[in-house]
Amino acid sequence: MAHEGHGNHWQSVLGDVEEIDRWLPLALQQGRLDHGSKASPAAGEAIGIIWPDSHLCCLSIVSAASENPKPELVLTSAYPFAARGTRHRLKVDEIVPWQNGLEAWIKTRVPGIDGLSLTFFDSRYYASRDRLSVGVEAEFIIAGLAYTAEVAHPEIVRIDEPEKIRAMRAGTERADDLSPIEIDLKGAAILFARDEYAPDEYEFSGPVRTIESFDAFGTRITCLTSTLLRLVDSDDLDFDVTLYISDHAWRTNERALPGADVRGFLWLQGYLAT
Repeated sequence: MAHEGHGNHWQSVLGDVEEIDRWLPLALQQGRLDHGSKASPAAGEAIGIIWPDSHLCCLSIVSAASENPKPELVLTSAYPFAARGTRHRLKVDEIVPWQNGLEAWIKTRVPGIDGLSLTFFDSRYYASRDRLSVGVEAEFIIAGLAYTAEVAHPEIVRIDEPEKIRAMRAGTERADDLSPIEIDLKGAAILFARDEYAPDEYEFSGPVRTIESFDAFGTRITCLTSTLLRLVDSDDLDFDVTLYISDHAWRTNERALPGADVRGFLWLQGYLAT
């Protein structure tokens, strides 16, 4: 059964999930209303509170639980929120709401690309659920928060087995050629679902296109754009994703530069673009 909750998500940012007790009071006291949220929600409604004003922040969902004498506000959820990501047009295949009805996983695919599905946590579902339905095509802002990351140094893979070589060259002009095949994995774009725990978690590997750093939650955050998929049947071949990597998530002391390959394990999130 897929796990609903954000303890491991906070761990990706803070390292120690108990550190959220330090930051959540500040987020609720000093945060601003998320776009479209009401200052005084009615019973059954929810608002978002964002803090700090950063590319990566805390988004707290506060719901109004009763009417009398005025709505009782209850903290329903709080999680790391990637305010900035990479825009992609996706088609909604399935919506899986969480038990609280305010959070959800969204299963999507790139329009016109068969067999490629992408499931992410909808970080603003509480605000956009009325505009989402199965079959809808829309622009989403996609980002990944890394649990682990490292600069990769891919080696050339050599394939010697005749059966594998024959299968790989089948239907080509070299179908009868059984000489070894060498595959250079440098620059390869890989996003592989690891949904044993939750459907929005992936292994990733890809070349870095842009990179910058900033401070948030008392730590240094590396924000980079990496190509994680290549869509061979699409006009836009590169599917780039904005990645956020806290200092503690790096497995070695080596840090990425543009053009390097980065790999690791991430939580994928997104939200409906305005």
